[in-house]
Amino acid sequence: MAGTSCLAAGFDWSGRTIVAGRTSTTSHIESASVADSSAPTEWMVSCRRLAILCERLALCQSTERKTGTGGTAMGYGIMAYAVEIEVLRAPSTFAAEPQEFFDWMVQVHRSSLESEDRRTALEELFFSRPATGSEGFEYGYALKILCERFGGSLNNGHWYPVGSRGLDMIGEALAGLGVQFDPNDLAYSGSPVQLPQIDDFPAIGHLTRAEMVPLAKALEDVDLSTVEDRGVARAIAELREWCLFCTENGLDLVSFYH
Repeated sequence: MAGTSCLAAGFDWSGRTIVAGRTSTTSHIESASVADSSAPTEWMVSCRRLAILCERLALCQSTERKTGTGGTAMGYGIMAYAVEIEVLRAPSTFAAEPQEFFDWMVQVHRSSLESEDRRTALEELFFSRPATGSEGFEYGYALKILCERFGGSLNNGHWYPVGSRGLDMIGEALAGLGVQFDPNDLAYSGSPVQLPQIDDFPAIGHLTRAEMVPLAKALEDVDLSTVEDRGVARAIAELREWCLFCTENGLDLVSFYH
């Protein structure tokens, strides 16, 4: 689905994130569609700081186009999240009450956890336990849930839907602008967390903040008016916003293709 409006989660009213008794200035944002007023109080929303971040990035569903980049009317696409990879590798250590947080998370995402295998995958990833299942896709979708809870969805109005041809078109345009980046990496560079092999979907990619720093600089310097296909130009503009948002806020990027 396309990116949705976002709220902050895990903030106290001073705009600092509460993580296992520590405080951090790192933003942890998540989709309003999964916000839940029954969350434990230390995980409740602080809208003040996120309002600034959301205004900057315009984290809202795009209504600008009717078809996907590359002319795709429906199909697969890229869903990108701003999140700290360090958190995804040991999520429970960033919760003040890990078991209570996990139980709450399961309730919030119950519609996505009808499969017992997926719930088990989520539990193993959250508590950093060895994988006991062999269905890699269950772990892939469980990782996406962790990205939603510990990170924030980025506006993907020009990346969903986008087929393989669309990814290639964006890559060709980037090359023409002198930017060295293959958009297929957003789908196929792999998970930042070790998972059982995924034979089909979701395909997963990621970029660290360190990798995005030079990419953001390169994208800031390009003239998108020279890109003939306006859908492709807008997709590149969104990619630029993703990179700028993540680098300015000390976040990595994890993306899913399905």
